[in-house]
Amino acid sequence: MRCTSLWCGVVLGFFLMIPLQAAAQTIAMSARALRYDAQTSLLYALVASNGAGLYGDRLVAISPALGTVVASLDLGAGASSLAISPDVARAYIGYKTGHVVRQVDLATMTVGVSFPVGATLYVQDLAVMPGSPDTVAVALAMSEGSACSRVTVYHGGVEGSGAEQPGCDAIAFGDDPGFLYAYDRLSTGAWLVRDAISTSAVVLDDGVLRGLPAFARSFRVRGGTVYSGSGVAVDGATLHPVGRYAAQGPFAFDDAHGVVAYFEDADFSNDAHVRVFDRESFVLLRAIALEVPPGSRALHASECGSNCAAVAFDSGQVVLVTTLVDAVFSDGFDGMPRAAEERP
Repeated sequence: MRCTSLWCGVVLGFFLMIPLQAAAQTIAMSARALRYDAQTSLLYALVASNGAGLYGDRLVAISPALGTVVASLDLGAGASSLAISPDVARAYIGYKTGHVVRQVDLATMTVGVSFPVGATLYVQDLAVMPGSPDTVAVALAMSEGSACSRVTVYHGGVEGSGAEQPGCDAIAFGDDPGFLYAYDRLSTGAWLVRDAISTSAVVLDDGVLRGLPAFARSFRVRGGTVYSGSGVAVDGATLHPVGRYAAQGPFAFDDAHGVVAYFEDADFSNDAHVRVFDRESFVLLRAIALEVPPGSRALHASECGSNCAAVAFDSGQVVLVTTLVDAVFSDGFDGMPRAAEERP
């Protein structure tokens, strides 16, 4: 059953008193990006060259079940973006300094074909088209560190459609592979546009999002809804806000339990937290404290299977939370608040 406002008020006081447990595991690793692949059931981290841990300039495969690294692949210097196909075990790696995109076979952890994006262009973000693992959209900038100015779609490594698109620092396909969403996360006037993508052309819509704060860091599309790091959820067809989660930061989904988990920074007096919400009702179900160094900033997050989400902190830790929804209450209490704060 879903949580009504009266029911939530009655049960909240009771469940806040119950100490629930949430398993968490930490790996020393400075990840630039995290992505989960359902084909291999592994979490993949794109690791910076000069960060914590032993995996600089590598793509690292992590087993959520074991909480350990099970494979890694040397990518060379400059890898900065990671996208994974929802259909096959394949990743695409974008390079800011190499002006290139490389394909990786995740089943064998081997580098496949590479294709250039232009000698003067830098990869800002990547998105793989659903249903077409050979088709990848690439957000491009004119210089390293500058705002994105162009989206180009490549088919089998061959440059296809492209369009000038100011404000495309983050891109994501919707459930309909014909639509790509672009977000300007570097500007104080943050906005979202809907792009219609085909194999031959990019057609820009004039839909403008109202209500998404600037510096949301990230956004993703699920089930026709656009979710943002600001906590705002937006209808994918109208680009109008439909609700807001009481949290900000990188986030991950658990489709099996119908929840979304937001990871928040640790300041110098409080812990970092993951806040788990019912995705439909926007009700807070749990808040779990994470043990990371004071001042740690949550950078990237990803689901890592059923009841699992992972986050990378700028202090050099990847934390896997493997009990987003407590098993005691996961059946028969759908939508109930769980606990205001728990410790793993």
